[in-house]
Amino acid sequence: MVPALANEAPIENVWHTSPMGCRQILLLVPLVLTSNAAISESMTWKCRFDLSATKDGLSKETTISFQLVADTVTEDAYLKSAAGIVPVTFLRGSEGELTFMDVTRDGSLRVTVVMPDGQAAHSQHPARDGKLLAAQSYGICR
Repeated sequence: MVPALANEAPIENVWHTSPMGCRQILLLVPLVLTSNAAISESMTWKCRFDLSATKDGLSKETTISFQLVADTVTEDAYLKSAAGIVPVTFLRGSEGELTFMDVTRDGSLRVTVVMPDGQAAHSQHPARDGKLLAAQSYGICR
C-alpha cells in the first residue's frame, strides 16, 4: 500500500497486486504493436517512353520520363517527374499488370500501365484550343 495523504483512502500498488501488473503489460506492448502491423514496402519504377502514337502517326521525337512509387500495403502511389510529385490511383490487374491513373490540372486523364516484365504504355488525353491532343506512348518501367 502507498501511504495516503490526509483525508484520502490508501492507494493500492498495482505493480504487486494486479494479476497482470505493469511488468507483464510492458512485455506485451511490442507484441501487440508488431503482431497486427503489416510491413509496408515501397516499390519504385523508373519509366522511359521513346515511342509515341498520335492521330498524326508514330514518333520517336519526344521522350517522356518519370518515376512511379507505390506502397504495396496502403496502395498509395505517386508519379514523380520534373514538374513535381502528384498522387495517382494504383490498381492491380488480373494479368499482374499495374495501372496508375490521375487527372491532370487541366482535367484530362493520364493512365500508365506497367506489365510484370516492364513493358509499359502511357496514355494522355489533353484537349487544348478545342482540339483533342491524345497520345499513347510505349516504353519500359523498371
